[in-house]
Amino acid sequence: ADSKCRATVSDRCVYRFEWKGHRLDACCHVDDIISTPSSPEIKEEFERRLRAYFGEDRITGGEPASYVLGMRIDRDRAKKTLTISQGGFVRQLLEKFGIEESRKAKVQPLTAGIRLKAYEGKASEKDKLWYMQAVGNFQWLAITTRPDVAFAAGLLGRHTANPSPEAMVEVIHVLEYLAGTVDLGITYHGRDEVLGMNKNKLIASVDSDLGGCGTSQKSTSGFVVMLNGGAISWKAKRQGVTSVATMQAELYAADLCGMELLLLRDLMGEFGWRQGCVRVMEDNAGCVQVAHGQRDSPKTQHFRRCQMSVEEMCNQGKIWLDDVPGEENWSDIFTKSMKDSRGFRKLREVIMGVTPVVYISRGVESMMRTNGVNPYANKLLRDVADWLAGDEE
Repeated sequence: ADSKCRATVSDRCVYRFEWKGHRLDACCHVDDIISTPSSPEIKEEFERRLRAYFGEDRITGGEPASYVLGMRIDRDRAKKTLTISQGGFVRQLLEKFGIEESRKAKVQPLTAGIRLKAYEGKASEKDKLWYMQAVGNFQWLAITTRPDVAFAAGLLGRHTANPSPEAMVEVIHVLEYLAGTVDLGITYHGRDEVLGMNKNKLIASVDSDLGGCGTSQKSTSGFVVMLNGGAISWKAKRQGVTSVATMQAELYAADLCGMELLLLRDLMGEFGWRQGCVRVMEDNAGCVQVAHGQRDSPKTQHFRRCQMSVEEMCNQGKIWLDDVPGEENWSDIFTKSMKDSRGFRKLREVIMGVTPVVYISRGVESMMRTNGVNPYANKLLRDVADWLAGDEE
């Protein structure tokens, strides 16, 4: 009667255990469990119940996690930071493919501005196997602790059936990039002076590259969701349809990002961190205006359903699209191989939590300056006034 344990609605692999006024959140992956107890008493009670159910010899651990699913966890309690990385896995990968660890390596994962096309020749079975092994490892890194190689892993993954010599050169390029960033990981922050008003608040960035696929001319969607200075969710994905205009490709990407944010908003709410209207940074002014109902055109009729989906999320106060310059849009590195290596490094450092800086747009600056939204602000700013408040009605 004094305890209960139940799965969250948003994620059935995440559980909340409450006992005698104490609380423990637990995340399960097959037979691995990570828990965050509010007190030593509930930790001991949780472990006691697990041993009673599964058996004493089947429950191990109980210490602060240092590795989970191959990811290393480093804490700096003085600076209030937590970093997850996979330096050991990267070193094994480099050794397997004969690449030496070096600080003078490639500055970004792919050749600047590269666009791979389908190979008209025929790759050997040996080359296919070598290529698939490398790309498979890239994809594992890309979904765990290395969002900076997500676009490279996705692009190279499209050519596993018949890799071209050019694609195989790019595999070596990625390996040489990893050789210079072996221990790079995602850092999350907890200090108020670092995070400011963004503490425990979701903030996202979305972008697309029109016709980015050299073979199909389909566009690439990219987004990243940040929390407390580091990335928690990201994606670089080729779109399923061929867009004929930049705004169309951007809206498809915004819709994909919005669906992910709906899940994360609900999950954060169940943990007790209710989110207001989540800021989504977007560098296409037309997409921002359409999403907020400020612009309509017959030219959008062929992707009207996607437009209405994004517009509905904005009208319901779930998300709001903030117009930012392209060089400040973090998602740029998820949609293309950037031609400016310094720009890539700048965005990578933000996403990885090395420099947890959030760009202040004109819209955000106006809200901060007026301590909210003044009656003369445009409709977009009035719609997102609750973002600064942080709580839903």
